[in-house]
Amino acid sequence: MWLGPVNRSGYGHLRRFGYVHRLAWELLRGPIPEGITVDHLCRNRVCVRPDHLELVTRAENTRRENAARKCCPRGHVYDAANTYLYKNKRGCRTCRAAQSRRSAREPDSTGQRPPPDAGRGHWLKPTIAHHYEMASAARPPSRS
Repeated sequence: MWLGPVNRSGYGHLRRFGYVHRLAWELLRGPIPEGITVDHLCRNRVCVRPDHLELVTRAENTRRENAARKCCPRGHVYDAANTYLYKNKRGCRTCRAAQSRRSAREPDSTGQRPPPDAGRGHWLKPTIAHHYEMASAARPPSRS
């Protein structure tokens, strides 16, 4: 376990040498090939134990990191009932449903709110004639 300085991302770091887990690998196992990263098998960013480190591609490192996440960024559990896949990426059904409800309530670019029965935010925008009717209804009656 590295007890020295840590950067903003939580990795052990020395200004002169860079990331300490990479330094540990190079000192104990040799050079790191171009395009390869050192993965923390224990998912602990300050770990420098050589048996907890493995050389992998950037894509594999990202895949492992995502697979280790048990919750979405808002804290909802990734389980079979709450998880969907889209373009090979995992998503949270609870967050998606909340976003759909928010977008259905938000006004569009003209400031119009959808009718309550719009459902999922898909509704027909008012026509130009509707805008003229609204404008004439807002005008005070003429004095004749």
